[in-house]
Formats: sequence, structure tokens, C-alpha cells
Amino acid sequence: MAVLVFLGTVVTHLFGGSAGREGTGVQIGASIAEGVSRVLKLDKFDTKIILVSGIGSGFASVFGTPLAGTLFGLEMNSIGTINYHALISCFTASMVGNMVTTSLGIHHSHYKILGIPEVNYIILIKIVVCAVIFGLTSRLFSRSIGILKSFLGKKLRAQF
Repeated sequence: MAVLVFLGTVVTHLFGGSAGREGTGVQIGASIAEGVSRVLKLDKFDTKIILVSGIGSGFASVFGTPLAGTLFGLEMNSIGTINYHALISCFTASMVGNMVTTSLGIHHSHYKILGIPEVNYIILIKIVVCAVIFGLTSRLFSRSIGILKSFLGKKLRAQF
């Protein structure tokens, strides 16, 4: 699967398509982790841990951010919760993924912050309002996924 994801991304870019880096990195990392899980014949619990680690490693290698890769991998497995059992392995995989990328001579994009805007009460109020809206939106999204999954599961089971 990792080869197909890579080739699909290359073809997409060659024909002018827009494909984000994180999706490709995460899918390749997860595909490799799933293959390793199959070769090692891991149980369901260990397979989840290695998948989380593969996702984190893929993210970290694409962006050069092992800590963000770790958090992304830990959150990707289950929406709204973090799998702390995979913390050490995911962090290790993210560090190794980043080190492999940099050892291959691949450099990540760095952006300069040219200035910091003035902080005043209006800006702080806007930030708080946005944070509340974004938090409620993410909670609604997480809950709706669970409700939709349950609803469709019942509907599809009734159909077949």
C-alpha cells in the first residue's frame, strides 16, 4: 500500500493535482506499520500501538516535528481520546522518522515570523471566542462521527 500511496502522490503532482504532504506521510507510515504488524503477527492491541507509531513517524518525517508527530499519531487512532499506551513507541518512531529524513539530506521548510502583532483586550476576546467556537465545533464533529457510525451500523446490519 505504501508504494501505491507514493506513486499516486507523484502522479497527482505530475498532472498538476494538489495533494497535501501530511496525508501521504501518514498513509505511508501507517502502511509500513501495518505490514510490520502482519509480518510479526501482532495481536490487536499491539497492532494499534504500531499503527499509531507509524502515523506519528510519517507525520514527523514530513514536517520535521517529532513532538507534533507524536501527538498527531496518538490522537489519530481514536477521535477525542489519546492512547497513552503508545506514547513511548510513538515518540521513538517520530524521532527516528525525523532523523532518517534529515540523514537523507532532506530539508524542511522554515518560516520566519516577521513581527508579532500587538496584544490588546480586543484581540484576547477574539481569541477566546474563536477558541470556544473551535472547541465546540470539534466536539460536535467527534460526537457526530460516533452517532453516524452507530446509525449506519444499525442500518447496514438491517439491510444485510
